[in-house]
Amino acid sequence: MRTYILAAALIGAATPAFAQYVVIEPEVREYVIREAPAVEYDYDYDGPVEVGTVLPGEVEIYDIDDPEIDVDYGYTVVDDRRVIVEPGTRRIVHIVE
Repeated sequence: MRTYILAAALIGAATPAFAQYVVIEPEVREYVIREAPAVEYDYDYDGPVEVGTVLPGEVEIYDIDDPEIDVDYGYTVVDDRRVIVEPGTRRIVHIVE
């Protein structure tokens, strides 16, 4: 029984760590910096703005609309921070610094 509990604990502890290792290509970062001026899109959010945070439905997520860039991510600006988001889950996968 202890083995199963330990295994479950290790799997649960490792899952958030994998979520932080999303490779974002430089052209995606450049696109988001160029297209997401904080003044136009900013959303004030009461929670933490960090990788793994799931954004509420009222936060608008914008498509990365460039035929040269093939990614399944969107972007938005939350608390003056540009973030890259999985549109289906609304989860932040990268913060553009």
